[in-house]
Amino acid sequence: MRYKMLIFVSQNFNRITSYRILFMSTAIDHVLPAILEQRALNKKETKYFKQVAKALSRKKPAECTADEALVLGYMYENQGNDDMAIEAYSKSIEENPEFEAAYKFRGAAYLRNKNYAEGEIDLNKALEIDPEYSDAILELASLKYEAGSYEEAEELVNRVLSTDEENALANALLGSILDKHEKYDEALAAFDKAVSIQPEDGQLKMQRGIVRFFAGDKEGALEDIKECRKVSGSHQVLQFNFGLVYVTMEGYEKEAYRNFEKAFKKEPNILKNYLAEAQDFEADRLIDTLRDALKRIENSSDDAGAFYRKELLELLKSKLP
Repeated sequence: MRYKMLIFVSQNFNRITSYRILFMSTAIDHVLPAILEQRALNKKETKYFKQVAKALSRKKPAECTADEALVLGYMYENQGNDDMAIEAYSKSIEENPEFEAAYKFRGAAYLRNKNYAEGEIDLNKALEIDPEYSDAILELASLKYEAGSYEEAEELVNRVLSTDEENALANALLGSILDKHEKYDEALAAFDKAVSIQPEDGQLKMQRGIVRFFAGDKEGALEDIKECRKVSGSHQVLQFNFGLVYVTMEGYEKEAYRNFEKAFKKEPNILKNYLAEAQDFEADRLIDTLRDALKRIENSSDDAGAFYRKELLELLKSKLP
């Protein structure tokens, strides 16, 4: 009797194990296409992703298949843990050395960590496997952009746009590149295109708003930042950008102070951190803008708003380098 019981338990265990393997394979098949296409998961995909993430959270990268490791890396990436993401993507590559997406995702993780050398190696490997891999081309363009190689970045972006004019990310990156050349009209045209393709993307509107601001269209900048708030909610970067626009507008010192105050309360080093990470062009124009605004405020003799001008001056002088 005991022998039969052991056989029954063993057979039942095998069925459960087979079911789990089948479920994991099916669930990954539902979420992997969206991940590879870098698009938002729909409701059904989100449901499967949560189930897969729960199952994978109990596994180490070393225990995963190539597909499982890629999804695990994507999970870590969304948690902000790029070190673990890189480990998972490396396992995916180990299991399938011709998996171009794994190289692309690992290259992007290296880029976020400012490891441009390793990132470029991975992205070039992805393109060696698939020369028309547009997501890898765009990641490489982003890498060149972050490294300050704007001409190379623009060539890569135009390579994508030559076959996919409706690529929102490519249009946005082109807008950012043109912004660095102070070609504001062309940059805004590129961002207009990106926003028209993905109108619900608050970040694109924020980016366009900043270009509008430095192009001299303050009202347009405020409009875009407000639209971003509707989609993404309020956060310290948005509040800082509100403060930046308002501080350059005469009579809006109260609004500028309140937004800067909220931003610095949430992240005291928000300006310092931005300046440390920004490229020289971006850092210089921001500092120049803030200093010019402070000079104007200091020279104002209007009694109205004197309290907020004083508070604003003290706050920004304590934060400016």
